[in-house]
Amino acid sequence: MTTPIRQQLMDAVNTQLKTILTANGYNSQLGRNVFEWREASLEGDELPGIVYRDREEAAAVTIGAHEHRLVLEVVVMLSGEEAPTLVRQMIADVITCIGTDRQWSTLAEDTAPFNDEEIEIEHGGKKYAGISLKFVITYQTLPFDPYTQPTP
Repeated sequence: MTTPIRQQLMDAVNTQLKTILTANGYNSQLGRNVFEWREASLEGDELPGIVYRDREEAAAVTIGAHEHRLVLEVVVMLSGEEAPTLVRQMIADVITCIGTDRQWSTLAEDTAPFNDEEIEIEHGGKKYAGISLKFVITYQTLPFDPYTQPTP
């Protein structure tokens, strides 16, 4: 069997997030530490870093297809005295990165921000900052066929 569209999308997200490097015109080196579904906190040389998750998906029946709305969560974590300032630059990096190809090379119809942002700053002898950004990726498959997109 082939790879489901949802997995293809998550593979594309992984590849795209890894492009967040200063060499590619971004403000940060977030792309050096990208993790899928990591539950443990990032530490040491894993910071700054990104953890991404395909949190939930809702499907609706349309004429001849199922339309999926996949919620993508991107969590950015960093530490250091300048963490509150740097996290804002990293937010901009992630938004720019996700918006680079909103159709994920024809896998999706569109990607849009999901207005649910949370910033946390923690002090424990050292400043830590984390942000959770959410996006909705809309894509279609044939009815009850998660492997095949409808032909235009």
